[in-house]
Formats: sequence, C-alpha cells, structure tokens
Amino acid sequence: MVGTGSRLFFALAAIGLLGAVAFGLASGGDPVGVVSLGYKGGVGEHFSYALLTAFGVTALGLGLVSVAIRDADPDATAALVGLEALPEVPAPNSTSPWPIVGALGLVITALGLVVGAGYFMFGLVVLAVTTVEWAVKVWSERATGDPEANRAIRNRLMAPFEIPIAAVIVIAFLVLGLSRVFLAVSSTGAWIIGTIVAFLIVLGAVIVLTRPQQTKRLATALLLVLTLAVLGGGIAGVVAGEREFHHEEPAHESEG
Repeated sequence: MVGTGSRLFFALAAIGLLGAVAFGLASGGDPVGVVSLGYKGGVGEHFSYALLTAFGVTALGLGLVSVAIRDADPDATAALVGLEALPEVPAPNSTSPWPIVGALGLVITALGLVVGAGYFMFGLVVLAVTTVEWAVKVWSERATGDPEANRAIRNRLMAPFEIPIAAVIVIAFLVLGLSRVFLAVSSTGAWIIGTIVAFLIVLGAVIVLTRPQQTKRLATALLLVLTLAVLGGGIAGVVAGEREFHHEEPAHESEG
C-alpha cells in the first residue's frame, strides 16, 4: 500500500532525480552519461549533479521504507517495534530544532546568491535535509502512544542515513567555510585559526565523552557556535578576497 507519506518521498525522489538529469544536460553533460550516472559519457557540472542525485536516491529509499511499514499502519508499526498492540497516541509535546535549522539553511541559500555557488548549493542541501527530518519527526511522534517506541521507530528508520549524511555535511561546511578564511588571512593567521578550530573540536569531543548526560545540549550549543563562526568567517573571507601569493622564481646561473 502506497500511503501519503510514501507519495511525498517518491515525489521528492522524482524532483531530485529529474532535476539531476535536467541540470546535467543544461550544464553540458552527455544524455547517455547523465542517465548512466557518468558510466558512459559526461554528467556536466559534477558537484550539483551529485547532490541532486544523492537527494533523489535518499528520498527514494525513505519512500520504500515508508511503503514497507505501510505509512505507520498500526499492525505494521507494532510488528516493527516488537509490540502486540499500540497504545493511544497522545499529542506531541517535544520541541523541534528543525525550524531553526531550516531558517539557517534559507539564510545560507540567500547568501549564496551573492557570495558564491558553493554556499548556495550547501543551503539547498540543508533545506532538503530539514524537510525530510522535520517530516519524519512529525510522523514518528504520532506513530504510537509510547514515546519510547516512537523514538525507536524514528531511530531505526533514520539512523542509517543520518550518520553518514551528517558527517558529509559537517565536513563539507567546514572545508568550504574555512578555506575562504585561510585564503583571506596571512599564512601565520591561517595556522593560528586552524589550531584554534582543531582545539575547539577536540574540546567538544572531550566534554561530550566526560558528560554524556549533557551530550544533546552541549552538542547543540557547540554546533550552533561553530556554524555561526565558520559561516561568518567564510563570508568575511569572500568579501575580503584572497590574499596575494608571491612565488619566488629560481635563480638562473649566468652563462659564462
């Protein structure tokens, strides 16, 4: 049975995959290469094509999972979490960080129109992830009447996707933002900033490991501070422009 949630994911998959094909062709890709994911021929602009394709494939996978559990059908959901019957569903009362993340993605996308294509594409990725995560959160909170079972359902569905995708997004954001900063400051300033960022990352990991009961709150605070710092530094670096690089030419011996 294909329910409403499954149709939503399949629609997002169609948008992503068709968008990848259209963008690949518009950016100079070969029709056969675009359809074959680059196996036979070019795909045009690689970065955007890969992002749109990954988005479409992810949405397709989530749609198939939604079909498998029949859009939170009570019997299918009970079997998934190992319960004989599902209790009544109370009104959800938990807070969601995704409106803030979505607003941040919208800001990054808008800045990308002025700053550069890298920020624009990254903002689109943040908005796409926010859409999926927010939809799954709202769905999972109403899946059963047991909050623990709801968390188990959500984690079983999303954890295999969240961990690798989050790692890629964080690494890409750090590389994109810090690269602009490193190119704008002097060589001495670059290694000082790199040392400070590395120290903050290690400090955050130590705090999370030594205080697991405060992991969520600390992780949210550290992520917010680091995001704003890297975003602000990257924008300032783009505005300031790259520093001048002086290359010394090797001395040539005069001919006798």
